[in-house]
Amino acid sequence: LDIEISKDTPNGTTKILVKFIITPKIRSSNIVSLAESLLENFNEGDTIILVIKDKLTADEALETSLKQIYDKTKIFVQYFWINQLTFNITEHDLVPEHEIMSEEEQNELVANLNIKTIDSLPTIKLTDPVSKFYGIKEGQVFKITRQSESSGKSIVYRQCKM
Repeated sequence: LDIEISKDTPNGTTKILVKFIITPKIRSSNIVSLAESLLENFNEGDTIILVIKDKLTADEALETSLKQIYDKTKIFVQYFWINQLTFNITEHDLVPEHEIMSEEEQNELVANLNIKTIDSLPTIKLTDPVSKFYGIKEGQVFKITRQSESSGKSIVYRQCKM
């Protein structure tokens, strides 16, 4: 079962494909090959989500390959282990509220914090479970709002990096 969703936006039509791969013990190289074969049907700004049956060990080569696909085509490819999708990580008590900032908000943040570039911010990994949940792309910024009994509310910012 594959799911393809199209949405009209001011910049044109954006597509998202969710493809389920039920092959047991799939290799990273197979995931990259499959992603590359799907690219011809997609345009810049589209997203491909691959849901795999068996968990992969942390594979930097796979992450690097998917980043290269994004850098080259601007088509965002993510993969999830199917068991990751059975629990909404953002509803956990220890996960603070995350919000992806717009380009305009990022520019205001740079001015307000009196920093030279957004690269001066602390980072969050692209492979972090919350980053994957929200589909944040490299270079985008999370605004993270934490509640605390002692200090009330605190806001921190994290730039997404590989």
